[in-house]
Amino acid sequence: MPHTDEQVLVGSGTVGFLPRSFAHKEREQKEGGEEKLTDIRHPEWTKLSRNWEKWRMVYEGGDEFIDNFLTQFSRRERHDDFVVRRAISYNSNHAGGIIDIIRNAMSVKLPEVNRKGDEQYENLMRTDVDMQKSSMSTFVGLEIVPLLLSQGKRFIGVDSPQVFDLAGVKTLIEDEGRPYVWAIDAEDVLSWSYDDMGKFNTVLIREFVDQRDPETGLVKGSAEQFRYMRMVGEFESDEGLGLSGPGVLVLLFDKDAKMLTEPVVLKISRIPIVELRLVDSLIRDIADMQVALLNLAL
Repeated sequence: MPHTDEQVLVGSGTVGFLPRSFAHKEREQKEGGEEKLTDIRHPEWTKLSRNWEKWRMVYEGGDEFIDNFLTQFSRRERHDDFVVRRAISYNSNHAGGIIDIIRNAMSVKLPEVNRKGDEQYENLMRTDVDMQKSSMSTFVGLEIVPLLLSQGKRFIGVDSPQVFDLAGVKTLIEDEGRPYVWAIDAEDVLSWSYDDMGKFNTVLIREFVDQRDPETGLVKGSAEQFRYMRMVGEFESDEGLGLSGPGVLVLLFDKDAKMLTEPVVLKISRIPIVELRLVDSLIRDIADMQVALLNLAL
């Protein structure tokens, strides 16, 4: 049940479970009030996000790296000449090669890690942890280690299979199936806060999901959406939404802060996001050298 304006404008910060800046962004924009929830950024993200993106592109290479970092020498280089130079430019990818050597060395040892549990758990770890038929060792070796070494930071999310209707609309109805994991780039975790134990208390994640044709169900593109999660205390409740704690509040919405699904409180004890962090990126300095080599190569 949606809140009315009268319900919303009581108090500040949050109204029930919905953040005030999200639930009433249209009115506040007109009044020059609070920013949208989608606009909130952690100071660390503001400081390092451009580096995270650069380090990722330096490792992955390809056309994206060339398009973003090849620059026109000066006004003396005509645009037509620059277009030709861009077409024949190549990426030496020394940094990516070094990361892959380290990744391969680590991956050889990953199968030796003991992951003990019941029979169902151990079978899952060996066969399919990400809904893509990857073992946990394969998932960590391919999806986590390379960008953790490159960016110095990586996140792992845990979710349950989603339910789609015939039009391809995703809902938050919980499936009885098993959970799965997915990797999250450092620059896609936009803001967060921790509790006194160092666990996530709130987190805002940017996601890119498939857009499906409503008639055929075929994927025709991608769309940006946001996932907001917050720990809800035992005595917190929202009568209007029919939700109560304890658990994790989950909201999904688009870039305009339009809610995509009904809010839900998952009855779990922590936000299902794990942060992995190094002291710094292994390619912090060599990344700029690779950009320079790209522009010097003829």
